[in-house]
Amino acid sequence: MKEERKIVLEGMSSEFEGAELGDARLAKRLVSIADAAVAAPSASLPEQAGNDAALEATYRFLNNDSVQAATILAPHYRQTVRRCRDAGAVLCLHDTSIMEFGGEAVRSGLGPTHNKHRGFFAHVTLCVSRTENIPTGVVAMRSWPSSARM
Repeated sequence: MKEERKIVLEGMSSEFEGAELGDARLAKRLVSIADAAVAAPSASLPEQAGNDAALEATYRFLNNDSVQAATILAPHYRQTVRRCRDAGAVLCLHDTSIMEFGGEAVRSGLGPTHNKHRGFFAHVTLCVSRTENIPTGVVAMRSWPSSARM
């Protein structure tokens, strides 16, 4: 099973090629961040980066005002739609999860959670081939700050 997962993950960085971030260097950085995530999917950002320079570049990328989730995900959405067409019948599975962040750091765009942390909700639509039960990708994502009133 691990070998199957590795095969699926190897092509993940290409999901972000063609991202229109307004600067070719940002697009290249996105692909390198994706490559690092594929190489160590359960590792933290510092572990994925491997060195201080790569970690700093990742943080600069993530803090860049011109880098938005919708822009990052647009090429993946296009690839997902292509795979859905190829698969024929697909199921669109919806899930809303809360992403929580502990620690003392102040992060914008987050709201209080029931665990006294800060976080946000993410509603994701995952498409799955109906005949093969294989994920074809994410076709939509919406996020918003969490609230203590859930």
